[in-house]
Amino acid sequence: MCHDRQLAVLVNGSPTEKFSPSAGMRQGDPLSPYIFLLCMEVLSRKIASLQLNGVIKGIEINRKGERISHLFFADDALFYFEATPNSCNIIRDTLEEFCEVSGEIINYRKSHVQFSRNTPTKFIHFLRKPLAVGSQQNMGTYLGCPMDVDGRSTKCFTSIHDKTLKSISSWKYACLSTTGRSILINNVLMALAAHIMNIYLLPRKLLNKINSTILRFFRGGNKEGKPIYWKKQSVLEPKKEEGGIGLRNVSSLNQALLFRQVWRMERNPNNLASRVLHQKYGGNPLQIARRGKLPAKTSWVFKSLVKCSRTMLPGCGRRIGNGHQSSVLEEVWAGKALVKFKNNISSDQGEKPRVVKDLMKGRAWDATKVWQWFNKRDALSIFRRIFPNKRKMMKPSGCIGEMGIIRSRRDIGSSKTQLNRKPKLQHSGRFSGNQKCHRGGRTFVGGQSKMHYLPRTT
Repeated sequence: MCHDRQLAVLVNGSPTEKFSPSAGMRQGDPLSPYIFLLCMEVLSRKIASLQLNGVIKGIEINRKGERISHLFFADDALFYFEATPNSCNIIRDTLEEFCEVSGEIINYRKSHVQFSRNTPTKFIHFLRKPLAVGSQQNMGTYLGCPMDVDGRSTKCFTSIHDKTLKSISSWKYACLSTTGRSILINNVLMALAAHIMNIYLLPRKLLNKINSTILRFFRGGNKEGKPIYWKKQSVLEPKKEEGGIGLRNVSSLNQALLFRQVWRMERNPNNLASRVLHQKYGGNPLQIARRGKLPAKTSWVFKSLVKCSRTMLPGCGRRIGNGHQSSVLEEVWAGKALVKFKNNISSDQGEKPRVVKDLMKGRAWDATKVWQWFNKRDALSIFRRIFPNKRKMMKPSGCIGEMGIIRSRRDIGSSKTQLNRKPKLQHSGRFSGNQKCHRGGRTFVGGQSKMHYLPRTT
């Protein structure tokens, strides 16, 4: 990559004299990926400048959305442009110039072009000649993931089960104990399709088939015949502290990986994927799941994210900080369900509160407004919400459910606990749901019974 090139080093902001490197980068050199990224950054900025100047037009998400001209991941590249002879020639010239400057070479055997459905056939043969690549009607696979998935057929996912059987058959003559088989299942078999389960919600039939194959290998190894089922699956899956052995379930792992993507979009709304989905469908997957209505035409990726969000939605809620960004009616912030206004509210009572800040008076609830707008059940749920300290405020929403609790480090107190000192309870009511709140370095657990205190060790 650096052979026969002139280099210069920046010293205190000023470049030195140019010199020629005497040797290239060795394979596996830790500096090589960074140099490759710098080279691809040049191509990325070149394509972006062509789109900014109106020379080429990228794919448009909607009429008012942003255009995407290219996507890079490692040494794979996707280019989006209008199907015109001028655009094809410009893309070809840009790639040839980049290869000449950087020394990179395009593998035309692994490259292809895909046209939209409304492109005439005679134009396809004419437009693909400048690019010197073949044309395909579908995307095939990208980074090991099938692209053309509609959710109606499981044929595109059958390779996952085949890989699982192939890995198990390779351990046929290995003398493995039960502990060894559990380690291989959790660390090898579960990682075979992790990249696919990060994007798609696999069909239930396929998940049950993979789980059955894995459990058969765990109980009987590679022995022929039906193994002895000493314990059922629900007993083996919990952690060792809970009486199980921590055997992973493919279905639970699929949902956990998808919800991590959903949570990432919720936390980073300025991310490219978050912006694209918001412009296409009018919100991120968690927001669409809260509305309860899926758009008419959606991809299987977005459907998978929304279905996973609906499963996790009962455990998702916003922890109130200052209340400026928490919607009163559209978000779960008091208990496990959305709150509603009273039905018999007259127009003379004033403007309805839009955010939670409108129901607060300083760092306390405005009891008059709460009783004015909500019924007894919702009002009591609101009064049970405890405000965190200012230094522990958490801006984004938290998730509390069967999959665990997701929270930031700021929400966890760092003060040491005096175990010989009984903490003071400032609330004697009941919490709706299993929730945890930290106060003064101690953990208070609230459930169906009255609140108990549990000192937290450090």
